[in-house]
Amino acid sequence: MICVFVDFLIFIWVASWFLSIRKGKIPLYLRVTAGSYILYIVFDIIYYYEYFYSLYEPNSLLDAAYVIAFGVAAIGSIIKIKTQHKIERTEFMNSGRNKKGLLLLTAPIILILFKGVQLEYLLLMLIVITFYYIHSNHVQTNILKEELLKNERQLNLKLESKVQERTKELNDLINKDVVTGLYSRRYFLQQIDNNINNLKKDENIILFYIDLNKYKMLKTMFGNYIGEEVLVEIGKRLKEYVYREEDILASFGEDVFVLTKEGSYTYEDGLEMAKNLIHACSDIFTIEEYDIRVTLNIGISIYPLDAKNRDEMIKHADIAMLQARLLGFNRAMVFTQKLGELAFAKNEIEIMLKKADFNEEFQLYYQPQVSIEDERIIGFEALMRWQRNDGKFISPGEFIPIAEETGFIIPIGYWVMENAMAQLSQWKKKTKKHLRIAINVSVRQLKDNSFIIKLKEIMERYHIAPEEVEIEITETLELEEDIKVKDTLLKINAMGISIAVDDFGTGYSSLYYLKQLPVDRIKIAKPLVDLIDKDNYDYAIVKAVITVAKAIGVPVIAEGVERKEQLECLRKLQCDEIQGYYFAKPMPAEEIYKNWL
Repeated sequence: MICVFVDFLIFIWVASWFLSIRKGKIPLYLRVTAGSYILYIVFDIIYYYEYFYSLYEPNSLLDAAYVIAFGVAAIGSIIKIKTQHKIERTEFMNSGRNKKGLLLLTAPIILILFKGVQLEYLLLMLIVITFYYIHSNHVQTNILKEELLKNERQLNLKLESKVQERTKELNDLINKDVVTGLYSRRYFLQQIDNNINNLKKDENIILFYIDLNKYKMLKTMFGNYIGEEVLVEIGKRLKEYVYREEDILASFGEDVFVLTKEGSYTYEDGLEMAKNLIHACSDIFTIEEYDIRVTLNIGISIYPLDAKNRDEMIKHADIAMLQARLLGFNRAMVFTQKLGELAFAKNEIEIMLKKADFNEEFQLYYQPQVSIEDERIIGFEALMRWQRNDGKFISPGEFIPIAEETGFIIPIGYWVMENAMAQLSQWKKKTKKHLRIAINVSVRQLKDNSFIIKLKEIMERYHIAPEEVEIEITETLELEEDIKVKDTLLKINAMGISIAVDDFGTGYSSLYYLKQLPVDRIKIAKPLVDLIDKDNYDYAIVKAVITVAKAIGVPVIAEGVERKEQLECLRKLQCDEIQGYYFAKPMPAEEIYKNWL
């Protein structure tokens, strides 16, 4: 009875599968195998029927039928093996089950037609039909779940693959510089922390802070694309100095690169490597049709010799680089304690400038300018002094360069112009004399778009004539190279205001200025005047300057005259005007009026 029951279960399983089959082509091996099951069930039921009624005879045709059933199953297995690679799963569809399920509904109709209404048989058929639909639905749901699970797994695999690709792209974006392809600032900061934490006791980390000079001007002249190509080329050349995995080369800012190397390095080693880096990168780069000259400045710091952590090491290298820039182009410098003190003092002055109350803390002093021929007063130079509310005096030599660098020189310059012309206006009203006031103007002011407008407004406000004003400019490379500065100077000259070149002979100066710029007066620098009566070289330089100036009709004034011997030498050389302690020190406006006016 157990075996007969199992036969019925097999039949139900095959029937459920057939009636629930998904729409599509059924593989041949499944047809053959299912057929072998049906044959087996039929032959097995016949066997038990004969066995029950003692009709079974051994080695009869029935035994051969068993062998045929098993043979057909074997053939199905062979067919599966042969066609495995060709089998494709079909899509899940409900229509097959629904159509074949309708066949079951015809059974009650046939019963009624042939046997009449027999309640027990109808009830049995309804139970069979209900069981079929329940079981079929269960099978179909499991198939659907299997298909959904498979699709979900495939989708998850695709998503994981996409996530991995995007993660790699994001890491590249975060860890790599877009322009140069070098490591980014973020990656550098992370890695340098790791290197510091894992640094051996007998080793150090040397940092090179590499700054490309005049990158913004380069972009302005040639465009962003050419500028970026220059950065790419420099990055390639710097990469030649990355030898080990511990070395890190990164783009730290728009025109700044950083390179770190681990080992037992000294400052001398650092300077030697920096020279090699400068030599490799300081070249004329040919990009498209342009030949571009590139120069660098490099600052060097070493952890832990002069820095306690990552940020301090970077800051010290930056300070060293800025100091190297002050010495010129293609220079390298190592950080020292003295540089750190200078940087701290500079930062302190910068903070004080931000908080300074100009009218309370700043004051103008005036130094007379005298004709060398008859020693009569011609004018005054307005000189700035800064005494804080706490009484601390800060010299112009300390705060003017910082104001120049930070941009504070622009509002300070306008304050000087305003107060100097206001003072000149008061003196004119009191003395009825026409004097000249010399005002120092920085290149930054000349580049300010509103400079000419404000200059005119101040002169009109205090009724100052153009011939009563002289603009003093200090020699810088920008005077020669910046077109906007030249244009502003030409406009000033066209207004009738005279222009003097201050500190002539010590900085970038050359007689080029006398030809290319609208110069009305030359001020010979104090260092050339100091030893003019003792040093033949200084005497010869001053003589040459005065001779050329006379030839082109430009007056010369010598500043820093402190001794009679200097005065006599300058008088012999036919210098036009004198300014210095020999006649008067810079003094407040009240003393000028009392002693000179």
